[in-house]
Amino acid sequence: MVRGGSGVAVPAMSKGYAYVLTAFHNVLRDPEDPSTELEPAQVDITDLNGFTYQPIKIFKSNSKDGAVLLVPYAEIEPILITDCEYQVRDNVWFAGYPQTRRALGEKYKLTPGQIQEISADELAVSTSPPAPKKDMLGFSGGGVYCESSSGKCILVGIEYRMEGPEDELQRWVQCLRMNVFENIIQESSYQGAALAPILPAYFLDFLDLVQFSFPLDGFSCATTKRRMRNLLWDVARNKLVNGCPSPYAIKERFGELLLLAGDPTCRLIDKKLWLSWVELLVISILLDDPQKVDDAYIEDLRMRRRLLYSGASVDWTELIESIARSNFAGLNDNAIVLVTNAVFPKRRRLNLSKIISDIGQAGGLEMDIGFAALPKKEIKLMHLDALHNECLAEKEDIYAPPNQFDKGIITNRLVEAYREAIAR
Repeated sequence: MVRGGSGVAVPAMSKGYAYVLTAFHNVLRDPEDPSTELEPAQVDITDLNGFTYQPIKIFKSNSKDGAVLLVPYAEIEPILITDCEYQVRDNVWFAGYPQTRRALGEKYKLTPGQIQEISADELAVSTSPPAPKKDMLGFSGGGVYCESSSGKCILVGIEYRMEGPEDELQRWVQCLRMNVFENIIQESSYQGAALAPILPAYFLDFLDLVQFSFPLDGFSCATTKRRMRNLLWDVARNKLVNGCPSPYAIKERFGELLLLAGDPTCRLIDKKLWLSWVELLVISILLDDPQKVDDAYIEDLRMRRRLLYSGASVDWTELIESIARSNFAGLNDNAIVLVTNAVFPKRRRLNLSKIISDIGQAGGLEMDIGFAALPKKEIKLMHLDALHNECLAEKEDIYAPPNQFDKGIITNRLVEAYREAIAR
């Protein structure tokens, strides 16, 4: 809740603050008079758990009824945000705190709707079914969400105005698209520095992700699992420093090339993608023993071991067409393409040349630019999680010596396990 309206908490790529997106009129003493803007200390924000706080600073749009409230840092789960992955007639949900519920001490409400019009900065959405205005009061500033193909919610806008007279059912609601709030952030600064983009703070440094990598769920012995995780984490913490590009730098450099063909760019914020990058880098450090992990090493690595991610919650064998359309440009002969997604695979590896051959048959995919990028050389195609399982969980016994856990010996066994699995 942002005073009498609603808002959406989103992360900032900063360890000093986060954001609440809302309608600008929610921070006005008189919602009809822009000159009555309140001081940050006069604006109460109440989160889902009932905790109340004030913004540090308020940033507003020069032409639209949108505002970005800079708030104290908090761990906020990243939310998919898009400004293009939807169209007219898509179903959406409004989320907010109607005033009728506040009086009863109830929490937020979800109201269904449908996108009717899309302009450069706005969405016109119909409520379904039409609702009395009194039941919509308090929603202003709340999020508008649609469902992605993988079933996850995507934030597509912020509601700011109801259409129609007060004594009639409300059939239309006006919403600001996400580019309005991204523009506010891009044009603003705080304490002499540009505002951080709407991204989780872990985009600043791979080290913030290390403790969540290598879950090793297949291990039966808790002690061996803990020792192996610590060994792998130590490799990351010793090498992913001093010139190592950040997740944000890699995202900005390669963008959609990090994804399987067809995956929307909003999937670039998925935590699973960047945890997989940590794991790829750790295994590559063990195999290559580079002096440092810097831009040059990343460029070289992408020619030898390329990671492709999909947010699809299906077995990777169902993603064959997307794999075949993905970008393989610049890969060396005998390079490895590692696919990763949210579902543990049924098969460890696929034959890329057979996939290409099958798709090239009559009735397969039509030739297009993406298809032209397919490699005409030997490429090994594996699932990253299956590779880990093969080299770690399935070989747990060789990492659990009856005597003292010798890191040097265990590291050598680990390297040999990965070399052997990759060579097959």
